[in-house]
Amino acid sequence: MQTIKTHVHSDGTTTITCPVCSRLKRTTVATLKHEKHVLKVRCSCKSIFRVLLDYRSHYRKDVSLSGTYKTLYQYDQCKGVMQITNISAGGLQYHVIGLNRLHPGSILDLDFHLDDKQRSPIKKQALVCYVHSNVVGCEFVDQGDSDRALSFYLRL
Repeated sequence: MQTIKTHVHSDGTTTITCPVCSRLKRTTVATLKHEKHVLKVRCSCKSIFRVLLDYRSHYRKDVSLSGTYKTLYQYDQCKGVMQITNISAGGLQYHVIGLNRLHPGSILDLDFHLDDKQRSPIKKQALVCYVHSNVVGCEFVDQGDSDRALSFYLRL
């Protein structure tokens, strides 16, 4: 049985898209937040599939973007090349290429380009939230001029 992932908006609604017929259904799932996160759904076309409800505060987009990172403070000097695997308005996750010396709590300067038509440059500061081997999760700590390009990119 196929499983699809759908983002739950702040108002407790989500849009479910049938993987067979592409029919859309907007529904309220607010009452399920503390119970089920995987639902079994039957579409009017008779197909049955699972829906994974994503309650994150920001929509997360799977991507493959290259960039660089550098720690902000001299005492914690570390820099390298990163491969971003997903991004949201609130942060991103990336793989470190090479040796990883980062740790939670580090503040980073991130520099990368989106894969949109304009190849929009993004420069952000981020707080490292977790490190698992070469996978790093960060939360953006600044609001900059690039936020407009990122917001538009995430809506596509």
